[in-house]
Amino acid sequence: MNVCRKSQVAMLTLVACLCLAFTKAESSQEDVRIWRTEPDSFDLILKSSFAGGGESQVVALNHRSGQTFFVKVGEKVGEYKVVSYEETTERIFKPTVNAYQSKKTGTVHLEGPDGEKVTLKQGKRVKQPGQLAYLISLDTGQWSTVRPGDRAQLDDVEISITSVDKKAVEAVVDEEDLSIKPISREEKDTLVARWAETDRLKRERAEAVRREKEDAAERAQVAVAAIPRPQPQVTEIRYRPRLFVGTEYPYPTEFEVLPGYYNNSGKMIRPPIAVPTRFKRRTSGMSVQYHTSGH
Repeated sequence: MNVCRKSQVAMLTLVACLCLAFTKAESSQEDVRIWRTEPDSFDLILKSSFAGGGESQVVALNHRSGQTFFVKVGEKVGEYKVVSYEETTERIFKPTVNAYQSKKTGTVHLEGPDGEKVTLKQGKRVKQPGQLAYLISLDTGQWSTVRPGDRAQLDDVEISITSVDKKAVEAVVDEEDLSIKPISREEKDTLVARWAETDRLKRERAEAVRREKEDAAERAQVAVAAIPRPQPQVTEIRYRPRLFVGTEYPYPTEFEVLPGYYNNSGKMIRPPIAVPTRFKRRTSGMSVQYHTSGH
């Protein structure tokens, strides 16, 4: 009887766990929204370049996620290799001065899988066909940027993207179709308010840490000030004060003579050299001594 009861309890526990996991996965799927869509473009953009060590050129590539990569020619960023970099000069019209001005810019050439060639001009995105969607979880605020064919991971749920449109993102989760809709105004306001509250709490924690450090520094200063200090000693000058303004310089007193060098024909190649080996120091300047008048 006890064995059967234990088996029933274990079975009920397993069923409850499966139901909870299914409910969580279902809730995670329902909590995903489209934050916005935009025309697709290459993930990397060339922001700047500078000379690295030696003659190598370092380029700064910004990823769509906000991360910046600093790579040299010949190195790779993800699946793309930086093949070459070209620096050019553009003439830009400035209405404020009513004249053209020269501006240095650059172009970087990348090579991807299967020999794919991508050319990035500084500050300009490379457009690609199709749409790009920014998905967000209403539950955790986790972001993911997706295109058709991508696999996104949101709230521990893998979402396979089949199509991206301004009105919906079609996906597959656990072999079931999922249509992700754009975020509503109320949902967006709720997320923005949650982010603002999170930022406020972070600022409060940072302020508390700063105050704690200031209080610790103040306590340390009070402790140092409480340490007994030795009393200043009075020095009595019994000689007339004297002020000297000038400089001190060394001069040689002993020398060592290095012999000269001669070739086989007797011609002198280097004459003998006198090298100082001992010095003394002298002073040169003006000395002023204070005399009392006696009154």
